Amino acid sequence: MSAKEEKEAHVEKSDEMRGDKIDHYLDMINPPSRPGRYQMMQFAILCTLWAIPMMASMSGIYDAYTPPHHCKVDNTSQIPEHESCTMYANWSLLTANDSHEIVPCQNGFTYDRSQFEETFISEFDFVCSRNVYFETMRTVAGVITIPATLIVSYLADRFGRRKVFIITFLIDRIASILYAAVRKLAFVPILAGIAALSAGEFLPILIAYELFPARYRGFVGIACNVVWVVTACFIPLMGNFIRQWRTLSLSVTGLATGVGLILFWFIPESPTWLISQHRFTEAETLLRKIAKFNKIKLPETTIIQKECLLKESDKISDKYLSTTSIPPTTCFHVRRKVDCFRPRDKVEDQERSEQQQQQQQGAVDKQHGQRFRDLLKSRRMRIITLVVSGLFMVNALVYSGLFFLAAYLPGNIHVNNFLIIVVELPSYIVALLIMPRLGRKWLTVGFQLLSGLGLVASILEITEFGKQHSWVALVTALIGKVGISGSYAVIYLYGPELFPTSLRSLGFSACRVSEMFAQIILPYASIYLVKVAPWLPRVLFGGLAILISIPVVFLPETKGKPLPETIHEIETWH
Repeated sequence: MSAKEEKEAHVEKSDEMRGDKIDHYLDMINPPSRPGRYQMMQFAILCTLWAIPMMASMSGIYDAYTPPHHCKVDNTSQIPEHESCTMYANWSLLTANDSHEIVPCQNGFTYDRSQFEETFISEFDFVCSRNVYFETMRTVAGVITIPATLIVSYLADRFGRRKVFIITFLIDRIASILYAAVRKLAFVPILAGIAALSAGEFLPILIAYELFPARYRGFVGIACNVVWVVTACFIPLMGNFIRQWRTLSLSVTGLATGVGLILFWFIPESPTWLISQHRFTEAETLLRKIAKFNKIKLPETTIIQKECLLKESDKISDKYLSTTSIPPTTCFHVRRKVDCFRPRDKVEDQERSEQQQQQQQGAVDKQHGQRFRDLLKSRRMRIITLVVSGLFMVNALVYSGLFFLAAYLPGNIHVNNFLIIVVELPSYIVALLIMPRLGRKWLTVGFQLLSGLGLVASILEITEFGKQHSWVALVTALIGKVGISGSYAVIYLYGPELFPTSLRSLGFSACRVSEMFAQIILPYASIYLVKVAPWLPRVLFGGLAILISIPVVFLPETKGKPLPETIHEIETWH
């Protein structure tokens, strides 16, 4: 190993140790055999704060619905058969022997209002020659979301998760309310862009993760998805009774805003973030508050100070600390006090060693800006980064796309949306039960293949059998949703585990960016293609799901294995 690699390995090892220390604090305030009462209470609050705004954004699938339509005319015989965007010109002046000139709609459109009284598409006539306007607006919002998410992530690391979430939540809610209320089309894309800028919906989940010890985080991720499913089921129920898109959007957004304003007062700052920012007094107060709620008695000495002592001097034992009366003070003073019991040459050796470590830390920190390149530096890292990023992109595309496509399946739009949402529950239950036995990799591959094969089977719609049985389209879509939901739940655990410690956050950011790229192409891959052929986007999604499952087979399994700490370990990891 080169000197540079040794330096990087040393810093990565130090980062891992710091992570272990922070996780130890969370273990101290949590019962040994189950999650604490405080953590479970906050889990319910934080998952609700995440799911309710997501539920509000789900109402957008009704905005995008294009109802059957035809040209607005005095006599329906002016409309050519099987056409929705053209009409006969000067029909009243024509006789049976005249040639019927066909022209685009001249006087607007008439819409089928059996499913919805009004949608965003029908209100602004985004059909026929204007049918890409809505898709373009959503694509631009997706482009804005990429830098917005990166900026919000930075601000959350800099100023705290709770504060940034509250600000972004309020901006998003205000913009969403105005989006549904304004009547001028020129303001709509501006407000949609402002809502996209406030990309902080992931922060409640981040706080929840950072409240639980590592052994419970898999449960937190999947269980929050269950909360999301339960809340999302209210959307088709409300849509069945509120059939005007503005009223529906205002109702859901108002509900989300009201719930948020109530629950804001009960969420804490992340103790992990407070410790990482060296705000030890606030972290100490919060940890003791949690421990008291969980009925766990902590030592009367400063618990973070005790851990700081362990970090500064590995010679001090837990027994010594628990039996020695050391007043709350800085680690430096206590370390100097303990050093009095050691020979001076050992103290000097330790100080020289610490100075060398600090120099090594500084040398690597100067190169920290180049670490994006580390994701692609070695062959195995390139494979992991590209495959996992592709997996996240395909999952985001298929998962979100199926929501939009539910409106174009045979049957009632509200029933279809309810089924598309509720079928996620069995996939989460299967993931929770099977993942401890089967592992992450093969469960991901299995879910991807299930989704892919189910969606590709949509091609049956063009056969005689599919034309005679309209349920084929709905069943294949539901099978695809079950598979992709299970895969999505697993890869949020599996993906970050594949990256080494110092690149884990960076690698996960790359995955999140690939998800956002999927949101950019989603309107064209789903809403636009479904107008070409109802089965086409589902077959496309299924093919992508099958294709991405092939390289996943060659990724390492992480179940029951220590996670890699350095890039060098990735190269030798099997």
